[in-house]
Amino acid sequence: MIAVYTQHLSQFPQDEGAKVVLSRLYVETRDERAQSLLTQSITAHPKNALLLHTRAQWLEWKYDPRALEALDAAIALDQTPCRVQWLGDLIKAAATAGQEGLITQRLKALANENAFTPAQRLPWARRSL
Repeated sequence: MIAVYTQHLSQFPQDEGAKVVLSRLYVETRDERAQSLLTQSITAHPKNALLLHTRAQWLEWKYDPRALEALDAAIALDQTPCRVQWLGDLIKAAATAGQEGLITQRLKALANENAFTPAQRLPWARRSL
């Protein structure tokens, strides 16, 4: 699969979706090429939440504290149902890292953009405790 996507990107270097897939493959296989591909891809497509989430996964695997920032940035950009799962991941990781302020900041930002219905607010508030 890696060879297929590498070949595809050599022919279509601006294919954002292929960059996401190849980045995810690199991260899953712990291939060091993930770092450079993610850096180049995020520079070219800075508003791609999946690339930022993949970068967060890579940084987490490397035990890099910037993983939380990357995950938070992905949540801020994403408008899909993935956002809920990623928010749960952020809450757990930030709490473990002692960065409760990041949790509060993200939940406030989501509340300000009305990302939660009134019925969803209380369960999310409980999760963040």
